[in-house]
Amino acid sequence: MVCQPVDDTIPTKLHHGSVPTCHDADVTDHTLPVPALVAGQPVRFGVHTGPSNTTTSELIALWQRIESGPFDWISIWDHFYAADGTSPTNLEAIAIHTALAMSTQRVRVGSLVYCAAYRHPAVLAKAMATIDHLSGGRCEFGLGAGWAGFEFDAYGMEFHRVGQRLDVMEESLRC
Repeated sequence: MVCQPVDDTIPTKLHHGSVPTCHDADVTDHTLPVPALVAGQPVRFGVHTGPSNTTTSELIALWQRIESGPFDWISIWDHFYAADGTSPTNLEAIAIHTALAMSTQRVRVGSLVYCAAYRHPAVLAKAMATIDHLSGGRCEFGLGAGWAGFEFDAYGMEFHRVGQRLDVMEESLRC
């Protein structure tokens, strides 16, 4: 059985009836594009917007105002709490990344960064492929191993040692 993302760029082979893992993926049959760093290319500027202590309506208005300016990208973050670490009033990253993609037309839409340990690697890869499809190819995202132990604790997830978190991140990168 082959699980095909919306845009067919990240094929993942699965064993029928099994839980998908990146170890099931055949990473030799595709190449992910890597942008070349070329001298003389223009510097691009963007705005990192925090999805905390706000509403979706406020964010959409902000994103549209940013897009009407000279900026090339807008990003969100993947945390369960606000930047100050105290307020749990924070919108979920994949949902708000999708809203960003759907409410803009021109700018690149991204996340700085997704925590690999918060979601199964195949689920995150599928979500990013879907956002890329919905945005007309404008999705960008970073991936990290996770550092905010208090967020893991608050949501009942084990906060593994750094080596284990890096292994999870590596598995996600292979997806």
